[in-house]
Amino acid sequence: MGRIVFLTLYLGLVSGRQPIELRAEPGIVAMRLELDGKAVAELPSPPWKTLVDFGRGLAPQKLVAIGLDRRGEEVARTEQTINVPRPVAEADVTLEGRAFEVRWQQRMNEEPRKVDVRLDGKALAVRKNRGTLPAVDMARPHLLAATLDFTTGSARVERVIGGTLPDTTGTELTATAVRRQGSTVPATLDNCFTADGHRLRARAVEKPEALVIVVRNPNPHAAVYALGQRQVAQSATDRLLRDFARFDAGTNVRLLWPIAQEYTGTDLPTAQLFASTGDFDTQSGGMLAHLLTDGRGLADEGTALRLADAAAVAGVQAADGAHRRAVIVVLDGSEDSSRYRPEDVRRYLAEIGVPLFVWTLYDPQPEVTAAWGTVVNVSAHDKLRKATDAVKRELDSQRVVWLGADPIRALRANANPACGLALLAQR
Repeated sequence: MGRIVFLTLYLGLVSGRQPIELRAEPGIVAMRLELDGKAVAELPSPPWKTLVDFGRGLAPQKLVAIGLDRRGEEVARTEQTINVPRPVAEADVTLEGRAFEVRWQQRMNEEPRKVDVRLDGKALAVRKNRGTLPAVDMARPHLLAATLDFTTGSARVERVIGGTLPDTTGTELTATAVRRQGSTVPATLDNCFTADGHRLRARAVEKPEALVIVVRNPNPHAAVYALGQRQVAQSATDRLLRDFARFDAGTNVRLLWPIAQEYTGTDLPTAQLFASTGDFDTQSGGMLAHLLTDGRGLADEGTALRLADAAAVAGVQAADGAHRRAVIVVLDGSEDSSRYRPEDVRRYLAEIGVPLFVWTLYDPQPEVTAAWGTVVNVSAHDKLRKATDAVKRELDSQRVVWLGADPIRALRANANPACGLALLAQR
């Protein structure tokens, strides 16, 4: 069996026509690329480069590369998920004879501080991400592992070489958000979820912590004006106001600023990231405080705001991990310079199972509701409290189950209504 490696990894959001480059080990003479099961490119020979059209909007997708031998038979397959939560960095290692090469992609196009490659636990010499394996008995399986350290974390890849074992084993479990719709849930989930007509293994209905990501202008001027408060001061009375519209215990709030920062690298896709705060627990205040927080010191003032784009990124962050989730977008009348349309972002968040709430600090115009859908005015304390309560009810209904499927298949699963659970992801 040969092996294929994606040299182009899309760890962030992607749409439209994008370049793809791969590497193939000997024995592979042609490739076919499929996007969600549909052929999108045929590569009859090297170089293994092409363009793939991921569509105009945003959608969770699976890109598969299939390697063919001289008889046209499949001898290798690899895949990458598109527009779903991915690690900050990913790595892979390829072999040609005894020569190996480590490849990686890091979301901010950062170079690794250290590359450590080991064969059966013994460190190998690495120079410019390349090296040579020692002579070993390839009739027996060996573990080849590469660990890359970045300032933002690490990436690790393992390969079983030699012997007759496949490179990877086991069934992937994916944390999947569901909404409880009945008073009881079966003791066993064996008959609760299916995908492509096949029953999925499922376990552990949990009610973990919740994460709410708020996308808003870092300048709080509109909120200060609308909510009739000049600042969050330090008196006892103001502290009570600061705690106004507080979420339930077990809910964390993150503020994400809609100002993009670009990171470029040689022969790498340009990455666009949005700055955010840490996560605030309920002791840090309620939604009144989060709307009045001055974020101008964490974001570039005067830069164009990209609310819809930031909402899409917030959705990916909210969907990453085994927790209940929601995204709140706060409109204050500022111009939105986003690449993606609000309606596309709404549809995308629905597909990845992240409830979206859109609030305004003014009476919305028809074009705003046409773009964003349901919009709630929070320009008074009682309105803010009611809007927060609606988010709290949504979070309270959510649960997390673990499905025996990859992330794309889990998003597209079907739930048995008799089990009293419904997937948040909608298609």
